[in-house]
This record gives sequence, structure tokens and C-alpha cells, in this order.
Amino acid sequence: AEAVRWWTLGAEKGHADSRFRLGMATIAADAARGYELLLAAAKQNHPTAMLETGRMLRDGRGLAADPVDAHAWLSLAAERNVAGAAAERDAIERRLDAGQLTGARARMAELLSRR
Repeated sequence: AEAVRWWTLGAEKGHADSRFRLGMATIAADAARGYELLLAAAKQNHPTAMLETGRMLRDGRGLAADPVDAHAWLSLAAERNVAGAAAERDAIERRLDAGQLTGARARMAELLSRR
């Protein structure tokens, strides 16, 4: 409980690791809120948040499943050498058609351009 209080304070101030930790702690009770926090941390270049954001998008936890965006976030995590990210991205890639794969790569380029 004390950790959650500190993570909440940090998340409110925009601290990426606090957003990540609070997001992970929140997923079980409120997947949509957990996703929002993880996405915010991922957009701040938190590598493990990128992985978890991709997983949530892949699985449709807290939002509709989106394999194209999942592939993009997992690709970003893989570029940062997050354990397991490349294998998870590759598993999604095998299920995407050519148009979806093109979209996933474009989405990744868009996310990179925002950094």
C-alpha cells in the first residue's frame, strides 16, 4: 500500500518508472487504467512498459486487441533488448498479413519519430 502511494505521487508528476510500476500494480483490478499508465510510461521510452503495452494490445486486456500496434510496441521493446520482446513480436508477425505488417512498421516509425 505504501509503495502504491509513492508510485501514484510519482506518476502524477510524470515519472516513467512510477507510471510503469503503478500500471503493473493496477492491471488486475482495472486493466484499462493499467494500460493507460503503461502506455504513458512506454511513450516516455520505458523499455519494459513498451513490452507490457505490446502484450496488452496483443491480448486485448483493458482495450480491444490490436495486433498491428502490439507488433509496433514489441518491436520498440526488442530494439531496446527487452528479454522476450523479439520472440513475442515475431509470433505476432507470423499472423499478420502483408498490409498489417506494413501498417505495423509504419506505426513503429511513427512512434520512433515522436522521441
